[in-house]
Amino acid sequence: MPTRHILSTFLLSLLLACNWREPRAVPEWIIGEWEMADAEGRLVERWTKVNDTLMKGFSYQVVQGGTVFSETMECYLSGTEVFYVPTVSGQNDGKSVVFRMADHAGDSVSFVNPEHDFPSRIVYRRVGRDSLVASIEGMIEGTFRRQELPMRKL
Repeated sequence: MPTRHILSTFLLSLLLACNWREPRAVPEWIIGEWEMADAEGRLVERWTKVNDTLMKGFSYQVVQGGTVFSETMECYLSGTEVFYVPTVSGQNDGKSVVFRMADHAGDSVSFVNPEHDFPSRIVYRRVGRDSLVASIEGMIEGTFRRQELPMRKL
């Protein structure tokens, strides 16, 4: 009887350990102001840390002196999951879209929302201390599209 009890306790502990997930972290290396500038215009993205579980961001694009795109973003930890929530001005009836962190491996983090058409995946990849590449991808009218946005830290 004591052997059966010990074995049951061991199996229960093993089962619970397999289901336990370490909380993911909010990717703090994104904090700061980032810029992509080319002949067409300038894109700026700014992230600030609010607390240990929340970062807030703002992004805008200026073309020929006028702002053509702006969005606010939040990246936050809830339980063991990290979420990326952008709200794009003039899109989705002003509603936010929720993306769940799918992968976080040191210098790269990806967020997905398979229900959203474009983008359905957002990736940030750090390239050295002062640059990163953000990419957005998904389906547009039945065709897969990917856009890369190389940025440098200001």
